[in-house]
This record gives sequence, structure tokens and C-alpha cells, in this order.
Amino acid sequence: MVPKGLRRRDFLSCSLAVGSAALAIAIPVRSAASHSISKGALEIVHPWTFEQSGAGGDAVIGMEIRNTGPSADRIIAAETFEAVSSEIVAATTKSGQPVIEIPPRSRTDLHAGGPHILLRGMKTSLIADTYFTIALLFERAGIVRIDVNVEERRR
Repeated sequence: MVPKGLRRRDFLSCSLAVGSAALAIAIPVRSAASHSISKGALEIVHPWTFEQSGAGGDAVIGMEIRNTGPSADRIIAAETFEAVSSEIVAATTKSGQPVIEIPPRSRTDLHAGGPHILLRGMKTSLIADTYFTIALLFERAGIVRIDVNVEERRR
């Protein structure tokens, strides 16, 4: 979901500085170990989703977000070339827009059954031990590009 006043195409163009052709294929994961990216007071740790065969399915994106700063932040949008659309699954603000709250000096876990990013209509199969890029739009931190590891489904 892209915030009002910002076209999806513009959001993707600004946030994903690589061509869609490069993102249309699954890229092998550099390491199976946890990975993280930081921007300001936020650290996003080990973004993940589960493998699935065939295109067209939905994918839950989980991760841990650490906020070491004195101010709260929130995820207000997420986008990728890998899916038809994306949704923020979480509490809704007074304006009716769903957001994921990241309180100050805390850790927020995103996972199925709790707050998470939901990608609808995946364009390709999600193959274990690969990754793809999504862009998160934070209210304060701005746009953060992350690589989401595709993991084997636990049986």
C-alpha cells in the first residue's frame, strides 16, 4: 500500500534503485546467518518469508525491528516489484490507514499472527535460500530497502 499522494510507480522508482529485470529472478542468499540493516535509530534484523511454489500466492514478511532512539516511528507502506500489491497488517490509525508502530527504545517483532507485511499476488515462486528486495516507508526514517530471505517451511 502506498500512502495517499504518492504514486506506486514513484514510490518504487525512488526506493528501488535497481531495474525490475534484476529483481524478477530469485537471487541466492549470501549467507544463511541473520542479516540486518540500520538507518538512524532503527535496526531491521533478519527479514524473512517462507518458500512457496508457483506464482500468485501471498507471502507474509516477518522481521525484528529495534528502535534505540527516543522517538517512535512507524511503517506506513511497503512495496516490491515481486508482488502485485502489499498490505500492512496491524492496528489502524484514526485516519483509517494501517501502520506498524515502532515504539522508542524497544523491539517490535513482525510475524504471522501479529503485525506483518503481506505481499499479495507473488509474481514468481519463492525458492528457499534465495532473497528478494522490498522497500519499507517509515514515517520518520524514510525509505529503507531490505533483502528478505526465503526460508524452508518448517514441517
